[in-house]
Amino acid sequence: MFESALILIEANVSELNRLNVFPVPDGDTGTNMYLTVRDIVSKSGPRVSDSVSETSRVMAREALMGGRGNSGVILSHFFIGMAEALDGCADFGGSDLVRSLVAASVHAYGGVGHPREGTMLTVMRETANAVEDEDTEDLAQLLEIASDSALASVARTPTLLPVLYRAGLVDAGGYGVYVMLEGMRRHVLKDGQLDEQLVPPQPDLGDGNISPEFLDEIEEEEFGFCTQFLLQGEGLEKNSLLEKLLELGTSPVVIGSEEMLRVHVHTYKPDEVVEYASALGTVSHENIQDMDEQRQRYSADRRSELEGDDSTVVAVVQGDGLEQIFVEQGIENFVSGGDTMNPSVADLLRAIEDAPTDAVVMLPNNPNVALAAGQAANLSSKRVRVVPSRTVVQGIAAALEYVPQGLTLDALADSMEGRLDEVQTGEVCFASRAADLGDVSVREDQVIAMLDRELVYAGDSVADTLFGLLDKAISDESELVSLYWGDPISEEDAQSLAEVVEEKYPDIEFEIVHGGQPHYHFFISIE
Repeated sequence: MFESALILIEANVSELNRLNVFPVPDGDTGTNMYLTVRDIVSKSGPRVSDSVSETSRVMAREALMGGRGNSGVILSHFFIGMAEALDGCADFGGSDLVRSLVAASVHAYGGVGHPREGTMLTVMRETANAVEDEDTEDLAQLLEIASDSALASVARTPTLLPVLYRAGLVDAGGYGVYVMLEGMRRHVLKDGQLDEQLVPPQPDLGDGNISPEFLDEIEEEEFGFCTQFLLQGEGLEKNSLLEKLLELGTSPVVIGSEEMLRVHVHTYKPDEVVEYASALGTVSHENIQDMDEQRQRYSADRRSELEGDDSTVVAVVQGDGLEQIFVEQGIENFVSGGDTMNPSVADLLRAIEDAPTDAVVMLPNNPNVALAAGQAANLSSKRVRVVPSRTVVQGIAAALEYVPQGLTLDALADSMEGRLDEVQTGEVCFASRAADLGDVSVREDQVIAMLDRELVYAGDSVADTLFGLLDKAISDESELVSLYWGDPISEEDAQSLAEVVEEKYPDIEFEIVHGGQPHYHFFISIE
């Protein structure tokens, strides 16, 4: 369940970061929750046992060791509470889920120095209450209720926490709790994609974007340092440490036992906090971050989203003529590649990082490149959207929507993606081997035609195959056919064929364009 939850959290890290305005608008809630759950899952995996009780204890210890940031440390309470609830259990079922959620909520509230409603604490508590009130022990049904209740609780958070209402957003940590529960639900019910980018609920009268007035409001605020460490010793008193942290800072969270405590606090005096803790025991795993620098980056990113990005498109293209077509649309960043030469993740990542803007759209233009493009986007330090163009013809259609400024990255990528299905792609080339695919039988060295990457025709000449393809592709709705000729055919022969097809289809507008692709006689766009 938690492996599945981790996949769904990873797919939604950027959205969780975007929502993060409380307790500090530093844009790291998604990252911290993802890293916390990743450590718990990856480090517990090698030590799982047939006993639910023992496995949950292992996960709880990793949660204590690996909790990151305010949200990650609070989330660790979920696993510590779960281990407490599952003590002595060999199996896991609906009643165990209920006990786990209740214990998680109790632990979380007890470990926070100044609990605030409208946060992930509220979502954990209201979710626990919802499943506790149900008269069923069916695990799948209870996970459905938990996920639905968590999402409803998230939607209410702006009504409980004024800072969320002013920002026009729901609580990021609470939404992260929902995403985790939804990932668990999808695993048990085998329902839904785990890598789906979910859409958070929007506050009443909000549009899902952060309020510009809120960004102005926090412009001059100072938040100090996010200070985290592990404290080990004997007879450690969590409550007395919480009281002292409230004197030295804000948002204190302490979890653990008398022998080991995970500590988190926001303070202007990190050295004083560490010095005080050092008198109680041994301090290790220190992590001190400047929240004011993080807030400045967060504000800059959110203003860029509101005002529009300076965006760069990186396209995977092979052929000087095809590159020139993209250049005419303002796209000048390329990675060389196609069917016979797929670029590596490193090649794609290098092109993204070398792009002159922080916002980048990637056009893979080939299904074999799409996976690597997604991996490169995840590894990049920039904001990247992969528009899933399966052919260079789709990429050209998407390029018509490109504007370098004035649109947010998501708006630009959505606009480009909307063009992909508006064109059909034809391809004409030599067959590399004999094959029988569907209704088409191919001999080696015949000329074959593909329509939207599916083999549809095989002929003994380029002309015969081109006609066979167009007969299958052109319909009463077709208006424009673009023939991009490549290296296997001469310009003279390409022009001659274009004249013949124009005569055969007098109601269709044809254009002939140099593509320069190395292995295909024609790429064909049918609109």
